[in-house]
Amino acid sequence: MEEIARLQASRRGHKSHLSKVLNKENEILKVEPSKVDEIALTTLEQLTRKKQLVRELDEKIAAKITDPKQLETAKLRFGRKTESHT
Repeated sequence: MEEIARLQASRRGHKSHLSKVLNKENEILKVEPSKVDEIALTTLEQLTRKKQLVRELDEKIAAKITDPKQLETAKLRFGRKTESHT
């Protein structure tokens, strides 16, 4: 259970970082709309890396869950289907 909590905390951290990146980029675009191409490329690269990390964490969390009820809760929280590894 400790491992699941650690993975979930890591996932929350990555998702929080994604939100911060998007908010920061939106603020910059309000001030400097001419930088849209530069910002879009940088943001896309960051989002792609983080998205992959979050998906990997989702899979690790799902693999660690042994209680079917916990897995259903995790599926709802992740917002997408995960496969049971029990």
